[in-house]
Order: sequence, then C-alpha cells, then structure tokens
Amino acid sequence: MQFFFDHLIASVVTLTLGLSLISQQATVRQDNMERLSIYQAKGQALNFAEWVEDDVVKLGARFGTSRNRFDRETAYETSATGGHLYTSLFDYYYNETVDGDEVSRVEVRYEVVQNDSLLTSIDQLTADSTYTPLYQLTRSQRKGSYSLVTEDWIGTEPTWEETTGYRSPSGLRHFHIIPLDSDGQAVEPAQADYVRLQFEVLPTLFPLYHARLIPNRPLHWSTTIEIRPF
Repeated sequence: MQFFFDHLIASVVTLTLGLSLISQQATVRQDNMERLSIYQAKGQALNFAEWVEDDVVKLGARFGTSRNRFDRETAYETSATGGHLYTSLFDYYYNETVDGDEVSRVEVRYEVVQNDSLLTSIDQLTADSTYTPLYQLTRSQRKGSYSLVTEDWIGTEPTWEETTGYRSPSGLRHFHIIPLDSDGQAVEPAQADYVRLQFEVLPTLFPLYHARLIPNRPLHWSTTIEIRPF
C-alpha cells in the first residue's frame, strides 16, 4: 500500500512539474509572439509613415500663389472609434509641370474604410474579447492635362486608379489629417498653411483572420508638414 501511495505521489509531482513546464513554455511562446508582432508592427508603421509623409509633402507643388490645393476633406466622429476623429476621405492636388496656362496635374485620394477581417481584440489577461474597429487606407490617383484658364481637365477627364505598393498597416486603428493655420489652429483646407498627419497602429497576433490584438501596446505617429505656397 505504501508503495502505491509513493507511486501516486510521484505521479502527481511529475504531472504538476510537467504542467508547470508546459505553462512556462506557453508563456515564453506567447511573449515571443508578442515581441515579433510588435517588431513587425513597428516596421509597417515606419514604412507607412515614410510614404505618407513623402506623398503629402508634394501637396500644392507648382501652384504659385494659389491656395486651391484640396478637393475636399471629410473627418467625422463615431462612437465605435472611442471618440477618435478619423479622416475617411482626403483629396489633394499637385502639378508635375507647368507650361503657360496648361499644367500636368496629379490628384491624389486617400480613402479609409473599415477592415471587416480584423475586428476582435483579445485581452491576454482575462481572455475577454472586445470590439476594436480597424481600418485600411487605400491610395488612388489620376493624372492628366489641366487648363488653368477653364479650370477643367483638357480632353477626357482621367479616371481614378488605385496605386499599388502603398499599403497601410494591418492594425491601423486611427488615421487623421488635420489642416492647420500658421498658429496651429484647425481650419478649413483652403485656409491651411500646414497639415498634421496622425495615425495609430495596434500590433496583431496571427492568425490575422481572428485578429488577436495587443490592445495595450499601441504605436503612435504624428508629424506636421508645411504646405505650398510657403
């Protein structure tokens, strides 16, 4: 009987140690996955910030003293974003060349739409899931000859084409463009001297279709760009 109890105790101890090791391995694996996802999110955020900044800095190029550099800017607030403003549509122009009353005009459009494949946030401590809307930014542009006299496209109006190679981060939670005056106050785009670009990225754990986010590790980015005419 004593042998039986000793064997039982040894089995329980072995099982406990085994479960402890499995738990430690799972924790280490989870930590490694989080570190990897944060590293990947940082890379995506930096690449996104670089191309957005390089893109928007062209705003109003070769417009002389004209301040007609925007088509429209729409930002609105919804309860689903936790009170965050986000820019859903942003259009702006710049001219590549100017030849008298005719210019080669490029019109750029940013559209921010909800990404339905990435909606669920998992709290790693409580395993509770909460709704966290994420977004996808697409960039389109159209280009053609434009008359400064008639203020219209020359010939057939060019069509919008989505630009390849411009990808927003998979965990984009917030994207906002704010037109500012010289005092740093928000104004209508036609009166803007600067634009402030802001976005926030949440690192995502795979598989992406389940969108296991790391809600407490958001990555924030912001910059302010002076726009033409200077």
